[in-house]
Amino acid sequence: IVPAGATAMSVTVYGASAPVGGAQGASVTGSAAVAPTGLVQPGSSLSVRIDAIGTTLTPDRPGLPWMFAPVAGGTGTFVDRLVFPTAQLADTGGLGPGRAVVTFTVPAATIGDLATAVDFGVGPVGRPATRNLPITVGAEAPLGLTAVGVDGPFTIDTKSSTCVTGPNTNVPAGSACTFAIVFTPTERGPATGTLTLTGNIAGGNRAIALTGTGSTKPGAPTSLSATAGQGRAVLTWMPPADTGASPVTGYRIRRASDGAAADAPSLTTLGAESLTYTDESLENDTTYTYVVIAINVVGESDPSTPADATPAAALVLPAAALPAGVVGRPYNATLTAQGGTAPYHWITDEPLPDGLTLDPATGTLSGTPSAPGQTRFTATVSDSAQAKHESKASFVITVAAPPPPPAEPVKAALTPDAANSDGGPDVSMWLWGMLGLVGLIGVVVAVRRLRARRV
Repeated sequence: IVPAGATAMSVTVYGASAPVGGAQGASVTGSAAVAPTGLVQPGSSLSVRIDAIGTTLTPDRPGLPWMFAPVAGGTGTFVDRLVFPTAQLADTGGLGPGRAVVTFTVPAATIGDLATAVDFGVGPVGRPATRNLPITVGAEAPLGLTAVGVDGPFTIDTKSSTCVTGPNTNVPAGSACTFAIVFTPTERGPATGTLTLTGNIAGGNRAIALTGTGSTKPGAPTSLSATAGQGRAVLTWMPPADTGASPVTGYRIRRASDGAAADAPSLTTLGAESLTYTDESLENDTTYTYVVIAINVVGESDPSTPADATPAAALVLPAAALPAGVVGRPYNATLTAQGGTAPYHWITDEPLPDGLTLDPATGTLSGTPSAPGQTRFTATVSDSAQAKHESKASFVITVAAPPPPPAEPVKAALTPDAANSDGGPDVSMWLWGMLGLVGLIGVVVAVRRLRARRV
C-alpha cells in the first residue's frame, strides 16, 4: 500500500538467476511520482508476483503490469514508462531467487510543542482517568503515524482520540489531533509507562513518559482529644499514619450530643495544615462527642476514635471572711466554690491553726483550736473536669484566748468578832439579840402611830 503522505516511489524488480551455471536474471529499476491525482496515488495497492517466468509489479487496477523482469535466459523485460519515465532495464542483476525492492519517499512532518511527559497525578485504584495529548502538525507535510504503542497501566481510548494511525492514513499538514490516554491504577503507589509514536516525524520517533499514582482513601486521624472549657471545647489530633498514597487535603469534624458523632452531620471542614479546632458557643454541663475524618483525592477516611468534652462554668473560689474561733471551743466553717465540675477537691498551701483540719472532699474546716492567734492560709480547689481547673484564695482565721473563770461569791461577816467564827453559841446569842432589837423598834413605831390617831 502506498503510504499516505508519500511523494515518490522507487522500485527494482529482479528475475531469478539460473539454478545451474549462475546466469543472472534480468532487472528493472525506476522511480515514480506519488500524487493524489497521479498514476501512483497514496493509499493505492501494489502487488508483486514472483513465478517461474519472472518477477512482475502490478497496480491495483486492471491493465498491463508496470514492470517485468524475466528469469535468467528469459525474454520480455518490460516497464511502463508513463509510470516510470526514467526506468532502466538490464538483462542482468538478478541474483538468487526473484524479488522486488519498493521504497517510498515520505517527507518528514514537524510536530509543534509536543509534550515529553504526561502526569496523571493521583487517582483512585481501579478508577480510570483520561488525559488528552495534543498533536499539532506543521504545514510542510502530513503526519503519517504507522504505529502507536503504550505500556504500563496506560491505554489509548481510540474512540475518544482524533489522531488516525496506520500505513494508509495521515494527519493533514497544518492540522491538529489528540490522543486520549487512559490511566487505570491497579495498585497503590507510583506507576510509569511510555507512549511511542512511530512515523514520518522530523527528528525521529517520539517517546512520551507517562506517570501517575494509584491511591486509596486515607486512614483515620489519631490521638484525638477534646478539652472542655467554659462554653467551649478545644480539639487536637494527629494526621493519619496511612495517607492512602496521596496527600491529605483536609479534615472534617462531626459533633453530637447523643454520643453518635460518627453519624452526625459535618460541623466544619478544615485545611490539611489544621490539627486543632475550637468549638465555641456550647452549652455548659452538656457532654459533646467529636470525631475527625481525613480527606484526600479519593475520599474520606473512617472516623477517628471519639472524644468527649463537657463544658462547664469557670471554677471560682471567692475570698470570704471566716468566723473567729476560741481556744477550747469547737470550730466549724465551710469554704464554697462556684462553677467548674463537681465534685471538688480541697487542699491548703499553708498550715491551719493548731487543732483545725480541712476536709478535702467537702471544704469544711473543723476541730477545736488549741492556741490563740491569727493564721493566714491559701486554699486551693480543683474540680472533676476532664481537664481539671483550679482556683485559689487567701483566708484568715482568728482564734481568741478563752475568757477568765467567773469570781466566787464573798460571805459577809456577821460581827467583827464572828468573821472567823465557826457558828458556835456566841453567834446564836448575837442573832437572837438582833431579832429582839428589831421587834422592839417595831413596837415603838406602832405605839406612836396609835397615839397620833387619837389626837
